[in-house]
Amino acid sequence: MKKSWTWFAGLTAVLVFGILFSFRIGYFDKAPKEIPKQFLDLEVEIPGQSQNYLNILQNGKKIGYVMSTMAKRENGYMVGETAYMELTAMGTVQKTRMVTTANLNPDMTLDSMTFQLSSEMVSFTARAWMEGSVLKVRTGKGKDESIMEFPMKSPPMIDAGLLHMQAVKNLKAGEEVVYPVFDPATMGNWDTTIRMVGMDTVKILDETVSAKKLEISFMGQTQTAWISEEGEMLVQEGLMGLRLEKTSRLRALDEETIEGGDDLFALATVPVDVPLMDPSKLTFLKLKVYGADHVAENLNQGRQSFSDGVLTVQVETLPDPTIDIPYTGDPAFLSSDAFIQSDHPEIVQAARQIVGEDDSPQEKARKIIQWGYEELEKLPVLSMPQALETLRSGQGDCGEHAILTAAMARAVGVPARVNMGLYYVHGVFGYHAWNSFYVNGKWISGDATVGQFPTDAAHLQFAQGGYEVQLEVARLIGRLKLEVLEQKK
Repeated sequence: MKKSWTWFAGLTAVLVFGILFSFRIGYFDKAPKEIPKQFLDLEVEIPGQSQNYLNILQNGKKIGYVMSTMAKRENGYMVGETAYMELTAMGTVQKTRMVTTANLNPDMTLDSMTFQLSSEMVSFTARAWMEGSVLKVRTGKGKDESIMEFPMKSPPMIDAGLLHMQAVKNLKAGEEVVYPVFDPATMGNWDTTIRMVGMDTVKILDETVSAKKLEISFMGQTQTAWISEEGEMLVQEGLMGLRLEKTSRLRALDEETIEGGDDLFALATVPVDVPLMDPSKLTFLKLKVYGADHVAENLNQGRQSFSDGVLTVQVETLPDPTIDIPYTGDPAFLSSDAFIQSDHPEIVQAARQIVGEDDSPQEKARKIIQWGYEELEKLPVLSMPQALETLRSGQGDCGEHAILTAAMARAVGVPARVNMGLYYVHGVFGYHAWNSFYVNGKWISGDATVGQFPTDAAHLQFAQGGYEVQLEVARLIGRLKLEVLEQKK
């Protein structure tokens, strides 16, 4: 096996990164209902230009910084934010920079926005803009460009304006507001709840100041924030000891003061009370699961069953490859998107070189999995996994493996999904991504990171979809507890 510890490193960092900045990177509304009018009743005095600097701390150690700017312009506002972090996962330091710029209308609704996430290995860029009541999001450039459209039922907003909203400023202790939002990084729809806890004090730049204490809930994770009367972020605390704290420009941008935080992989793993047998030979596993009720529906499908908190996993048997049963399910699992670019010529060509014209769907899936296992270098990568970028770089962790594998399978006509959950390695469960393929009338799991088809019973699936499910799975961090009830080879 190849560098097994690094399979989880990049993915774990992405999960934590996403939750920490869930309220920082900017959101757009795509709600089934309109935002109440009073939520858009803006009565706020914003100076001609304001700047805010925050250190990013993990358990008291600086691991990065955030600098944000908000300025008036003739027809609205311009906002910008740059975040730099050095995250440690499995002993590997991931230096990551995230840049968001946006033009807002006078009522704080969105006109246009650009989002970029870059690390030492890869980068991801998305641009969003409004055309009438449709939000358009573009990723890639030139021949690699992809444009998605999202009809909007109410004016789209980003987080830079939310804390300045009169509805938030007027909250009394115990009151809350909910904003349905769309996140350009995940292309997913989520609700953000802002609840007023009450007045409090915080220490900022060696001074104790009065502040409003808020609870910000996103995807089941709750962060605490302290803001000024003007809506300026003073302190924000997230999971795993992460904290954003207002500071001066000089203190924030001084990268020499970055110490490096705790290993995120070690903090996010889920231990078990009884060691598992050789996972590659495990065909049956029964566990008591605590803290996963909100994903119970995801646990109870396919090769898994979930009842009364007990999860049972039974490895699938491969169907007869000579049986030809056409796929009539969700066409999305055969389609291309911004991350799984299955119709791109480079991916189509690469996939066709791996499989044979007369191969059965089962044989195509097996060959693609084996190719990914043998040819892709196992390295932790902190970015949005994209199939084309992974094919060109030839490296990545489990997220990149799963995204590229899905793209290649779809490119040769095999329906493929991305699974997210846990995998057992070296005595603990870590967050992991793999695939399922519709072959000869049946969905079968496969994992290009470890070269398995079907996968062993130590793969526990908690979610299914594209990149957006990574942040859904992040809700499990710090909540899960597992007890082994039964296991069989």
